[in-house]
Amino acid sequence: MSKSQKTTAAAPVVPVAPQVMEQSAPAEPLEMFLRRVERAHIDRDVVATAATHPEATECVWPGTYGGIRLSAGPASVTYSDGTTG
Repeated sequence: MSKSQKTTAAAPVVPVAPQVMEQSAPAEPLEMFLRRVERAHIDRDVVATAATHPEATECVWPGTYGGIRLSAGPASVTYSDGTTG
């Protein structure tokens, strides 16, 4: 058999299940998130200074201990000692 006459066997067709996107849990409501992160480290004299949250808009939330700069994004917080959460 010459090179031009050789054929290659096709790979078997394997059915593929449709991809299902995993739904992530809805974000904690903004107000609850802010209250929780504000209290998180108060026992060691550290306060929240900035936070991002999917429901947030650019503003300063007054908080209990001081203003927290808010912006939209994944839920996260920055504390006065530079730690994040």
